[in-house]
Amino acid sequence: MKNKIIVWDLFGGGQNSVYNSINENEKIRDLFEVYTWDVTEPTREHHYKLDLSSDDIVELFKGYPKPDIIVASPLCQSFSCVLSMKGGGTPFWKLNENKDLVIERSVEEFEQLKNGFTKNLKADVQLFIKRLGQKCLDNTIELIKYYKPKLFYIENPKNSMMWKYIKLNRKDFFDENNHFLNEASYGKYGFLTTKATYFYSNLRLELKKGRIEPPYYVKEIDGEKYYVLKDDESVKLKRDLDSRMIGLASISKIIKARKVKSGMGAMDFIQRSKTPVQKNKMVNEQICEAGPASAIPHDLVNDIFEQFYAVMKS
Repeated sequence: MKNKIIVWDLFGGGQNSVYNSINENEKIRDLFEVYTWDVTEPTREHHYKLDLSSDDIVELFKGYPKPDIIVASPLCQSFSCVLSMKGGGTPFWKLNENKDLVIERSVEEFEQLKNGFTKNLKADVQLFIKRLGQKCLDNTIELIKYYKPKLFYIENPKNSMMWKYIKLNRKDFFDENNHFLNEASYGKYGFLTTKATYFYSNLRLELKKGRIEPPYYVKEIDGEKYYVLKDDESVKLKRDLDSRMIGLASISKIIKARKVKSGMGAMDFIQRSKTPVQKNKMVNEQICEAGPASAIPHDLVNDIFEQFYAVMKS
């Protein structure tokens, strides 16, 4: 193909899920040119180290080929609903009294409400992460609005506060008639997780969704609750950690992990050299989520991009 479809992959440098998925797919690998930006150190051509929370984000991208597609996985930690779950505490986000705008809690309110596994969190750090994530999402939206790619998606967990923020706070971008919350289940694509994810896009995508039977059960051991893998009870993980990580709790289990080339739970993750990443410090720079729990199943990425290509060539 003489002119490849230009893809801008924002926040994808930790696991390189988009690039690796496309590169491994013989059907589409020659159709797309993937440019990736993150605060991780570059590992290949067209992988750039850049703080995506920068103030002049549109100007910073003017020297690159104009995108046909923009995909982004902004900082989910900033919009996480985990803090508001039972036993968790509270996030810094909340709805206003009229429930028509997402606003920021005061530090005092956060301190009063936090409990459970969040009781030791520092309010100033959590507030900083919240504001940083908001800036990263706003920058993503500004890039999409300015460069007007034919297709885009923004990815985050289904229960993320991000979707309320986009709908209520970014009405200059949100389009009820032409934007779609496409649900996908990572479990349906081979990950050891029951969690669902949304791909907010200007294309209605046909993706596998629905809960899978959890590959683990919860067991109390010495007063602590653990996820225990059903078919190998030697594999266990504390319940206060992400259940997706149970696929990494045993090398033998990783080797068996449903032969999923995913970046998580399969041998391609174990064999990959460690990528230098920024630590979660309070510095005015985008935080990088480069851990295995930030990976997207390769079959899911390919599913999306095959549908994207069908639209691009029509």
